[in-house]
Order: sequence, then structure tokens, then C-alpha cells
Amino acid sequence: MALFFKDLFPDDTGFFSFDVLFGETHIEINRRSYKYNELFTAFLNYDMGEYKSAAAQGCGTDRINEIILEMPLFRDFPNPDRLSGATEGEYAALLEDLELLGCYRVFLKDVSLKKDKSFIQQIAKNGMGSFVADKTMGASEQRTAAVSSLQYLLLEDENGKAALFERMTFTRLLDFLYTDFFKGILKGCVPKQCKLCGQYFLLEKGFHYEYCDSVFEGGQTCRELGAARSFKEKTESNDVWKLHQRAYKKYYARVLKKTMSKPEFTEWADFAEKLRDETLPDYLKAKAEKKVFDLTEYEAKLNNR
Repeated sequence: MALFFKDLFPDDTGFFSFDVLFGETHIEINRRSYKYNELFTAFLNYDMGEYKSAAAQGCGTDRINEIILEMPLFRDFPNPDRLSGATEGEYAALLEDLELLGCYRVFLKDVSLKKDKSFIQQIAKNGMGSFVADKTMGASEQRTAAVSSLQYLLLEDENGKAALFERMTFTRLLDFLYTDFFKGILKGCVPKQCKLCGQYFLLEKGFHYEYCDSVFEGGQTCRELGAARSFKEKTESNDVWKLHQRAYKKYYARVLKKTMSKPEFTEWADFAEKLRDETLPDYLKAKAEKKVFDLTEYEAKLNNR
């Protein structure tokens, strides 16, 4: 008989010692489910300034504990009273771990996330392979193991469905984040920095967004605003797209004036899209070779309706 999730998380350990169950599609911590690299991404966006200031000014453990219990991961921990037993060494270790996250931000910046290559191949191509074995991302020469224990468990949920998990015990935040980060990469879940607001978001396998879905301004998300800006930049710098959009507006205006039917417009739009996509490769090749590409025939075909 497999174990139940509820039987796996004893409450008699120190606050900063916690078990993590790494499964096929998600991780479990204190009976709570997270996506791979969801917590890592949250910590990349976390502003440690308040915690650092409180620690430096000796604000007392009560205030420091309040700040910790507002952090990602720790705010979800049960029995927050256990934090009252934390030591000065544990507070200092947490501060060090938060500071070392800056190395991961640099690492992600140096390894650009492109559509045509896997993240692992990009690490290799950019000569960043040696940093993978170091949880501090090169901040120190010490390369210590990130996992204090490892166990495989066959677990059973409340519905009786069995699943295989790896259980690892961590006593340092960075040890967990290091493990979550690279396991997440193996799952195809990678943190990426939004090109608009600068915050990190989780780029899941099969997606290639450049912008996050947080609300930026005017009730619109970064993704909505970014898509509009990217499209505008693309049409302004690409003559094939520019001519396509000009013709599109002209024919759509005819629909509004009822001098062209909607079925006729749809037929033209399909034709124009296919013509545009057929023309783009030759146009881009000529542009890359700094040659002039004659668009006369393309423009005539677009407007021959």
C-alpha cells in the first residue's frame, strides 16, 4: 500500500528544514503543489532590500520573522510559530542565499532564450557549462552538494492514484532553488525576463513568449502591449509586411463601405497572407545580403482584386 501525501511532512523539524517531493509534472512542499521553477521565478522577482535592511539594523527577530513569512515559499509553510526557534546562523544563511540569486539573474541574462535552440544547448553554446555544477553560479569556488538526503517514494493521493516521487530534504533555500532550477530546465520550464516590465515569468515547455501576462498599464498586460509593439515594429521595418498592411486596410475599408462582401474580403485575406509568407524569405535574404528586392510584382498582386 502506498503512502498518503498527508503522512510525509512531520512538523517537528526546524523551520528552514523542509522536504520536497519532485514528481513527473509538479513538486509538492508541505502538501502544496507548485510548477517546476514556479518558486524559483518568484524568488528572482523578490526584493530582498527590506530583509537585508532589517538584518543590518538589528530590528529584532519579531520583525525579521514577519518579513520571512511574507517571502515566497515560506509564507505557505504551516506552523509559522516554528520560526521563533531560528538561529542567527540560519538568518545569515538566508540572507546569503538571497544575495546569491543575483548570480542566477546574470546567468539567465548571459544565456538568451531563443526559439530555435533548447536552453541546455544555449548554456553550452555560451560557454556557461562550468557554472551548472556550482550552485553559487561561480560566486565562490566551493561546490557543495545541494541535497542532504534522497529517497524515492510511491505515493497515493486521496483518490487512490499512485505516482512516483523523489523526496529530498533541504536545510538551505539556495540548495532547493538550485535543484528546482535545473530540474525545471529538464522539464522545459525556464524563467525568462519580460522585455517590457523587467519581471521574470515562467516560460513553460512549448511556449516562446517575450512578455509576461502581468497587468502593465491601462488594464492591458505586458503580453498584449508587447505583441502590439512588436507587430508595429515589424510592419514599420519590413516592406513586405508594410505593403500587406496597407492593402489590408484598403480592402477592409471597402467592407465597411459595403462595396466588398465579407466572403470576398476573407478570400482576399487568405490569398494575401499566403502571398506575403511566400515573398518574405526571398525579401529577407536580399535584405541580409544588402541587395535591393523588387516589390513591384508583389504589390501588384496584392492590389489586383
